[in-house]
Amino acid sequence: MGNVFAVTKPILHCLMRVMGMTSKLVEIEPGTTLHFWVPTDQTISTIKPAVVLLHGFVANGILTWLFQVISLRTSFAVYVPDQLFFGDSFTHHPERSPNFQVMFGNIKEKVELLEASVVSDKDAASTPNYSQRIYILCGEDDKIFTKPVSDAMKEKLGENATLEYITEAGHLVQIERPFMYNHHLKKFLSYSSDSANM
Repeated sequence: MGNVFAVTKPILHCLMRVMGMTSKLVEIEPGTTLHFWVPTDQTISTIKPAVVLLHGFVANGILTWLFQVISLRTSFAVYVPDQLFFGDSFTHHPERSPNFQVMFGNIKEKVELLEASVVSDKDAASTPNYSQRIYILCGEDDKIFTKPVSDAMKEKLGENATLEYITEAGHLVQIERPFMYNHHLKKFLSYSSDSANM
């Protein structure tokens, strides 16, 4: 069958360029380079609100968020990084742990930050309410973040968290139901942009 990623990569790169996105490699420390898709016109971020789309632990940023980039690029400055060890981001460092994902200088402090941000079940009752708005958009048929898990996450995040479900969608809701997902996402982002400008 061949490698689907190898076949689709040049097509996706061409499509991204047509949509006004540029591929950038940034060396964050010797031997560690992160790949980003950024607006070709760098002045766009001074005109439009920025949106950063982070992918999970599969594939790369553009395969995960292609439909959202297409939908959002006219109203927002969209940035799509490939997480380390995914897509075109790489390192020659032998460590492959979540801690390494946050260690790009000030190593000790960033590890402490990561450890402090992980809340154990016994500490969950003391989880603070966040001041910023948090939007959780899930597939109703998600077998990984099931409804009870998503409901509990929303509860722990506090009153500024909003949770919505998209019917007939599973864990990759943004790929399975892109039009519905984009409708909800744009509504939330527009509301957030309007609130920030008040």
